[in-house]
Amino acid sequence: MFYHPAMPAAELTPIQTLSQSCTVVNQALTLYGIELLTWPVGLQDEIARLLWVNRFYQNLSTEPIRKPILVHRHQDQYIVDCGDTRLMTLQLASSAATVSVIITCLAAVADQYITWQPVTGDQDLIQLTQFDPNNTTVLVTPTPPGSDHAVEWLEIGDASTRHHLHSVDLRIQMMQQYLRTQPINFKFTKDWAKMPIDWSVFV
Repeated sequence: MFYHPAMPAAELTPIQTLSQSCTVVNQALTLYGIELLTWPVGLQDEIARLLWVNRFYQNLSTEPIRKPILVHRHQDQYIVDCGDTRLMTLQLASSAATVSVIITCLAAVADQYITWQPVTGDQDLIQLTQFDPNNTTVLVTPTPPGSDHAVEWLEIGDASTRHHLHSVDLRIQMMQQYLRTQPINFKFTKDWAKMPIDWSVFV
């Protein structure tokens, strides 16, 4: 496992971009209407993600993103495994954004990352990302046997990230209340993601 503190966000290949996410959610609004609990679970996750993007974007000046993006390399691309939402937020703020990145690889190709910082365990990762060394949780989901990288999901956080609305159900409820205040033909856009919204009103 290796860590890069400031990779250009443009060099990463996400599974889902903000534009794609808006399109998917807008199609779901047309198909299913605004009663979000009637939506398929995957679409509920997608609209909950948009709330996160808006909220993270609004708070970037006071809460910079410290969680690294988890990637693996496929041919010449760095494919995002975990962190699409953070990447959406950073790219919304600046086309020249940089982001910290974690990658795992086979030992046979480790020399490709000699300029990156090696991560030998949780404490290395906590120190590199500057989370609380005494109060940080690191969770990983390993890839299936035979993969050319070791981790497919990574979560790290301490007390400073506990208010990030990790509950999808809560974000669905908040988004539901928000949509009930919007016009019938309301659509999500990248400009909407930059709008100042007081989400506490919709809790």
